[in-house]
Amino acid sequence: MTTTETYRLLILVESQNEAERLISLFRNAGHAVRAHRVTSEQDLQDHLNDHWDLMICDGKHPDLDMAQARQLFKSAELDIPVLLLAENVETAAILAGFEQGAQDVIHIDADPHLLLAAQREIFNARERSQKHSIETELSEATQRAEQLLGDSQDAIAYVADGMHIEANEAYSQIFGYEDQEEFECLPIIDLVAAKDQDRFKAFLRHYSKGETDQAELGFVGLRNDDTEFNAYMVLSPSSFDGEACTQVLIRQETDSAGSAAATSTTDALTGLYSRQYLLDQLATSAIQTGSGVSANLAFISLDNSSHFLSSIGISGCDALIKDLAELLADQVIEGDCLARFGDTGLALLIHNKTPEEALAFAHQCCKTVEEHICEALKQTVQYTVSIGIAPLSARNVNEIVDQAYSAVLQIREQDNNNDAEIYVAKAVQIADGGGAAASLEEAIEQNQFRLLFQPIISLRGDSREHYEVSLRMLDEHDKEIPPSEFLASATDTKLDRWVILEATKMLSLHRSDDHDTRIIINLTANALLDKGLPPWINVAMKAASLPVDSVVFQFSEVDISKHLKVAKEATQALNDLGCKVSMGQFGRTVDPIKTLKHVSVDYVKVDGSFTLDLQENQGDPQVLKALINSIAENNMLSIVPCVENAGVLATLWQVGVNYIQGHYLQSPSPSMDYEFTEIA
Repeated sequence: MTTTETYRLLILVESQNEAERLISLFRNAGHAVRAHRVTSEQDLQDHLNDHWDLMICDGKHPDLDMAQARQLFKSAELDIPVLLLAENVETAAILAGFEQGAQDVIHIDADPHLLLAAQREIFNARERSQKHSIETELSEATQRAEQLLGDSQDAIAYVADGMHIEANEAYSQIFGYEDQEEFECLPIIDLVAAKDQDRFKAFLRHYSKGETDQAELGFVGLRNDDTEFNAYMVLSPSSFDGEACTQVLIRQETDSAGSAAATSTTDALTGLYSRQYLLDQLATSAIQTGSGVSANLAFISLDNSSHFLSSIGISGCDALIKDLAELLADQVIEGDCLARFGDTGLALLIHNKTPEEALAFAHQCCKTVEEHICEALKQTVQYTVSIGIAPLSARNVNEIVDQAYSAVLQIREQDNNNDAEIYVAKAVQIADGGGAAASLEEAIEQNQFRLLFQPIISLRGDSREHYEVSLRMLDEHDKEIPPSEFLASATDTKLDRWVILEATKMLSLHRSDDHDTRIIINLTANALLDKGLPPWINVAMKAASLPVDSVVFQFSEVDISKHLKVAKEATQALNDLGCKVSMGQFGRTVDPIKTLKHVSVDYVKVDGSFTLDLQENQGDPQVLKALINSIAENNMLSIVPCVENAGVLATLWQVGVNYIQGHYLQSPSPSMDYEFTEIA
């Protein structure tokens, strides 16, 4: 536990002076402290849910004792350890304190003991909380996996050392067993017909030793009633209850009539998989993407479907879809899932391809369809398709489908057909001579971006010059496009890196005139996720001949809270380089204070809405003061933007703000030209 972490203390002592002494004790020891002195039982109940780490009691409070406080914690299911301060620390007194629920009994003058015990108990409580969270997440993941296994229409089992350790209902049924428990410790070889057992043993032996890449085998299965059937199995490495094992997927080869199970998984018209089967597979793949498995969903939509519906009718459109299904089935790689998904559309689940590789495959499919001639209802028909690609991640299945379909709509909105696109949250339309949409990369090449600098002024005597860097895009008429209209389409850190390079070049030139200047550069969420960015920044700073602490990299609180684990690693990596880090738009999330303790930042820029509310006499200065105090308690410097008039300055000074920024001081400018001596 580092000394920069905030200790949140409940103090149940007789006097205010003793409470202040305890707070000073922890702060003098280097700890940031948020504390509340409990005055009554009702007061404690009112503050129970404010995320406390520890309670310190002296047993002298006239209205509330430690046992009552412990009972309130228990009723609220809160894990808050208690330390008891006592003048008598003989064995009997210590045992009595433990019996009342204290984690330790400490002599009232033994301050070093108190500090060490507090550190121990807070560390232990946080470890317990983390363990509980991990156990909850594990339980939820296990339940999802068990439900997925149970609901799957695929026959799936897990095998270790040739013995079954788990099997789902579909697996039991395909081999004619009524009870899934019958598979426990049943050798998998018992499910293979005698004539295929030697071949199966050789296959399994080579697979387990890693001597072959083949993971599929056709074989003759043996049911519980000794009847045989043709099937094939797919093997893949897995784990069960923490032990390495092999996952076995069995698919039965059906006759022309088909079975009830096959009917439920296939589309009657096309012979492809059904929509529900694809959604089941999509759910499985969406979960697996969290473990590094790459997959994409392609939505394949018939172009001009309304035209075909009116010209060749419903039966003709059915013939087109059937023809399209047969055509694309030959293009699909084994293991991918092609399904009928609507009256005029198909969907393809593509495994082991990046979005760019999936897009290239989709373009090839478009070309294949375009060159194909179809005979529908004794008519020669040529048709095309548009394909939308949605990369999978661990999210809602319906959202993935919607995004793939939205990518098709993006093609339609551009009056295009016979094309393929990857879904982007919001396309950026940068008008050029031909009226087409250009990419951000093209906008960089065409010099459509510019940087603006707005001064940040210290209210506490810091003599260093500070500027925040803002990015603007220019349209064909040189009018500014705000970041909210183009940053949503950025899918990598090319734009972030361009901003860093251009801003550091300008900073290096500005500092050559003896300016002690530091700039704050805003970065996107992509920069948080790019592990290669910090080493690249290190090289860029050296190339610009700049001190590493002359640049502050700022991420928004919303982006940090969405990617908290990654943000913690990213900010620490920048700190390790010696760079400063800032959290912007602070105060937007439900529990902004909680985010502060997880990331290593030097500055916190409060969301501008707090200042605007104050200036419009609609805000409570105490709300802003609470935020500023929390920032200070975490040893961070506060920045308040959107200062539009002088009337709010006195309030900002009183609540303890470190820096201010706004149009009252200077609007964003293409150059760093503010005279900081004016406010000295």
